[in-house]
Amino acid sequence: MAFTLQQFLAALDKAPDCNRFVVALSGGVDSVCLIHSLVQLKTQGKVSQDMHAIHIHHGLNESADQWQQFCEAFCAEHKVQLTTRKVEVANQGSIENAARESRYQAFAEFLTADDVLLMGHHADDQLETFMLRLLRGSGVSGLGGMPHSRELGPARLYRPLLGFTRPDIEEYVGAAKLQWMEDSSNQDLQHDRNFLRHHVMPMLAQRWPNYREPWSKSLQLLEEAGATLMELAVQDLREAEVEPGKLALEKLCQLSEFRLRSLLRHWLKQANFEEPGWNLLQAITPVQLNSDKDRVLLETADYRLQEFDGYLCLIKTPPSFDSKVKINMDLQQKSVAIPNNGVLKIRRELGAGLSDRFSQAELRFRDGGEELKLVGRPTKSLKKLFQEQRIQPWVRERIPLVFVDNKLVCVPGIGVAESAQAKPGERGFVLEWTAPEL
Repeated sequence: MAFTLQQFLAALDKAPDCNRFVVALSGGVDSVCLIHSLVQLKTQGKVSQDMHAIHIHHGLNESADQWQQFCEAFCAEHKVQLTTRKVEVANQGSIENAARESRYQAFAEFLTADDVLLMGHHADDQLETFMLRLLRGSGVSGLGGMPHSRELGPARLYRPLLGFTRPDIEEYVGAAKLQWMEDSSNQDLQHDRNFLRHHVMPMLAQRWPNYREPWSKSLQLLEEAGATLMELAVQDLREAEVEPGKLALEKLCQLSEFRLRSLLRHWLKQANFEEPGWNLLQAITPVQLNSDKDRVLLETADYRLQEFDGYLCLIKTPPSFDSKVKINMDLQQKSVAIPNNGVLKIRRELGAGLSDRFSQAELRFRDGGEELKLVGRPTKSLKKLFQEQRIQPWVRERIPLVFVDNKLVCVPGIGVAESAQAKPGERGFVLEWTAPEL
């Protein structure tokens, strides 16, 4: 549909409630259109919110300073307050992705809870995003494209131009006799988006001139389907989650394969972890789950999913530590920091913990074959004690062991050797281990 102030106002009316609209101003035709049309509506008294603009200077293009100068002049001409931010872009991986992350981080740091950030993405951007994600094998939620609105830091992001095409916007800006800046990198066909924009999309338009309209409908249907799946995943997670990071296997086994995968994607996203990929997720099925086994179902560099004690547990990969280290410690201390493995706290308590006759001890970790005789119980291997206490497998190797004269006398969380136990009336040393976040 043609871009008019009336149509733009209708799109703007669907924006989240706010006290201030902040426009992401790059200097390109779409953001220039946003600023100009918003100013017109405010002048007509049809928009009550305050207005601000923000420009991000990436420093990646030789014309970056000129873009900033253009934005400053444009905002001065239209009496719009402008904030500029220079950002550092990580020089690794995709520069485009790194620049995007830096840009959105700068937006999030600037915005307040009373703001809505307006971005100039339009229908052609959306269709290009759809094509790129289709080529990467994205699912329903990804193919639905960029959302109209989402959270961004303390505020919300909103894209009021998604219902308009690039030609619609260019026609409006041309009629208003506005200038804008062209990014020379937009002509570089090494970038997939530029190849689609300059070669693939024109060919489609030549064969199917009205392709945008049916595609836009399909994108809306995909967005609705993705939202429905998300609602179902939220409900399934609510019913299966026993506590953060722990799902009941019994509940998961009742789900279909696609609902289980949808739940796992949502669960990982909620925990700020990346999806493991199609093949790894496809390997997890309700039939495969088994509450009688303790096994790792999936492992990445950042986390793993492991069955244990009737639950599916999400375990953050902890920092590596030296299990061969030996630490001499004075039991009179209140705590002992263990490199990359938490803290061992020591407190005094009457008739509990290690006997007061010990003042020095050595902290070690499992080496195999350790045994411990607890008060009133037979001697058992440490492995057996861990199993009896249902200590999680991913924790066992990290639990600090306390030795005196090369004899294991205490395992925090398990107990103290009968021969080293504080007697009634004696002030002993109680040792408690605070593990790293897992």
